[in-house]
Amino acid sequence: MNPLVVAITGASGAIYSVRLLEILAAAGRTVHLTISPAATEVIHQELGLKISLDNFNPTDLLPQDDQ
Repeated sequence: MNPLVVAITGASGAIYSVRLLEILAAAGRTVHLTISPAATEVIHQELGLKISLDNFNPTDLLPQDDQ
């Protein structure tokens, strides 16, 4: 299968992008992820996850079971 590109912006609804990543990881899909600085703020506000773009690891968005 071809790899997918997922871009997370600062729009509300961070739970949907994180859930999409969970589903794609469970399906074994290759995902190239880009995330905006505003998205880190929204993810923190909506999901309580602190993300640093300076030291970003996409698996930080996944539950421990999916890593």
